[in-house]
Amino acid sequence: MVERDVVRSTCGLCLVGCGVLIYLDDGWPVKLEGDNDCPVSKGLLCPKGLASLEYLYHPDRLKHPLKRVGQKGQGMWQQISWDEALGTIAARMASVKKNQGAESVAPLRGSHKGMQEL
Repeated sequence: MVERDVVRSTCGLCLVGCGVLIYLDDGWPVKLEGDNDCPVSKGLLCPKGLASLEYLYHPDRLKHPLKRVGQKGQGMWQQISWDEALGTIAARMASVKKNQGAESVAPLRGSHKGMQEL
């Protein structure tokens, strides 16, 4: 017998934080909908939020870090550990900070484009 639960959460695909209800079967998300009780989104989700489960379960979704092993544009990659990936990023950021200054690093993230329901 499948155990079904509903978890109240927020979507993390942009900075808005729309309320979502996540339906779980045996602990795995199987359905997602907007939370009508959320004062921010009032039950609406953008197309990215509505596609969350497609992102999660897509067979081509990356599940581990990759490092380029060929020339840029060749599409040659090698799987590496999370520790190696984080170490590589930290070393590169430290080098940029040292050589170009801390102001040369600007972490950015995209934002929502609207509150349309499909």
